[in-house]
Amino acid sequence: MIETVLKTINRYRMFNKGDKVIVAVSGGPDSMSLLHILYSLRKQLNIELCAAHVNHCLRGNESDKDEEYVKEFCEKLNIEFRSKSVDINKIMKMQNISCESAGRNARYDFFNDLKKEIKCAENSYSS
Repeated sequence: MIETVLKTINRYRMFNKGDKVIVAVSGGPDSMSLLHILYSLRKQLNIELCAAHVNHCLRGNESDKDEEYVKEFCEKLNIEFRSKSVDINKIMKMQNISCESAGRNARYDFFNDLKKEIKCAENSYSS
């Protein structure tokens, strides 16, 4: 699996040596696997990682547990961690948009703001 990811990164020139890469991490198995694989490849690729998590506040305590899980995982591996809590139900009602659209907009806004804040390359976030 790691070799497949490495080949894909190289084939599509997803980022350059020395880049800081934001990895969108929900806490689910797919994003956690991606984060772990990139962590395993970080020295070979000469990249820095920043895990970014958006707590959509849709599932109460369960949403908070997902955030804490990602945070603890990052702390154990010394991966920079950033998170933001967003009341998606409130945004959905205020903007009269679907839950999916509100969540996607909130995530992209957070990732773009974070990209500027930590000075990442233009294409260096992965979700």
